[in-house]
Amino acid sequence: MSQFRLLLSSLCVLTLLAVAHYFALEYFWYWTYPLIDIPVHFFGGLGMALLVTWFFVRFGILQNTTSRKRLLFILGGVLAIGILWEFFEVFIGVAKQPGYFFDTAHDLINDLCGAVLGYLLAKRLTHLVPSIPI
Repeated sequence: MSQFRLLLSSLCVLTLLAVAHYFALEYFWYWTYPLIDIPVHFFGGLGMALLVTWFFVRFGILQNTTSRKRLLFILGGVLAIGILWEFFEVFIGVAKQPGYFFDTAHDLINDLCGAVLGYLLAKRLTHLVPSIPI
């Protein structure tokens, strides 16, 4: 049940994020309201942290590890996904804008901030089941 809550929570957050991203692209909100990028990356980090945690729990990757090591695994997973997303942005041509390096660093920081909240939420979701160490 606890694994299901993790998966469902991550899919809910990521679905809401996908809908928000669709409207942000459709109505040019990223260009009209540049600060909208902050919550998008924050909630992306949150959703990805929940999904990465679910993956690690599902396949027993976090068994017999310390809480600090679990946090590092989850942050590392989210950071890897965030870097892949930034490469995707380079591939589609977003990187041609001035100040892109600063924007990338800012996006990754927001991803990681969301990931920390995702880690804390994952701990809360799995706290009721002691056999799942988070």
